[in-house]
Amino acid sequence: MAKELIFYSEHHITSREAAAKRLRDLADKIESAHFHLGDHAVALPESVNFKVEYDQEKDEEMAGQEFELEMELRWEPWEKMPAFAEKMLS
Repeated sequence: MAKELIFYSEHHITSREAAAKRLRDLADKIESAHFHLGDHAVALPESVNFKVEYDQEKDEEMAGQEFELEMELRWEPWEKMPAFAEKMLS
């Protein structure tokens, strides 16, 4: 089983307007390809796996529910992306 290392985490209650502003800030950083989150440098390749997911979780015991809108970018090291890496390195 793979071990997850968390380099940066951000979680807080905020207004919808402030959340949208933060997402725009992150979008600008993603477009620039190289940026920092906290003390950690992030370098994104030209192609990433982009996922948007909207779901609902129900807690049967407490009769509660929670909705989630999740956005995720994933990528692998260049060595694991042979066709793309080959194109970028040539």
